[in-house]
Amino acid sequence: MFHPNGSSVTVDKIRLVDDSRRSLHNSHLIRTCETVAPCPFTYMAYVCDTVVLQSRGMNVPVPRVVFSTDDMRSAYWQVPTSDPEMCIVCIYSFDPDNVGPRFVENWGHNFGHTSSVSNYWSTPLLCCQAARHFLAIPVDHYCDDYATPDFPDCGAAAGLSGLHDALGLILETAKHQPPNSSNVFLGVVCDVSSAHHAFPFVEFQPSSGRTDGHARPRFC
Repeated sequence: MFHPNGSSVTVDKIRLVDDSRRSLHNSHLIRTCETVAPCPFTYMAYVCDTVVLQSRGMNVPVPRVVFSTDDMRSAYWQVPTSDPEMCIVCIYSFDPDNVGPRFVENWGHNFGHTSSVSNYWSTPLLCCQAARHFLAIPVDHYCDDYATPDFPDCGAAAGLSGLHDALGLILETAKHQPPNSSNVFLGVVCDVSSAHHAFPFVEFQPSSGRTDGHARPRFC
């Protein structure tokens, strides 16, 4: 990648965004399935509520709940389209000070295209459904981010990882948060450590850096 002055630019990650105002891609999208409601950051509260209600209904102690989180690496780029020749976007950059034009190629879906979300969304949804049906793991997702409820030492995180391995999909190891009673999901610290108490509750607050310069809200 090159700076407009002609010097090379080294970056770790390029995220191309196109609002499709000129190409009109978004206005011609034909949906093949219903849009799925996204998983909220409060998902773990619903899980804990179900655990408490079922435990009390069976007159057994409420077990301690933990959860892990995962992120699918290079999400849009892992999923091919039906026509591989349509998977490239070539960015053309021209500046009078350059010796000739500069090109940057992007093999995969663009951010900003509605079709990117629609095409990709079915992949993590399939993974969630398979984990629930075959492994009894009540995982949910928001795009490429997973929240995986579990009980201590029950192996739900390993099951989700193994499922992705079997499908040839890669989870980002560096972003994995192992099972714990408090983890960050979708930019929010979710603390379920009090869900098994006599008066259970789940606490949420913004993660570090999200509210710098502002009051930090906390709610249960």
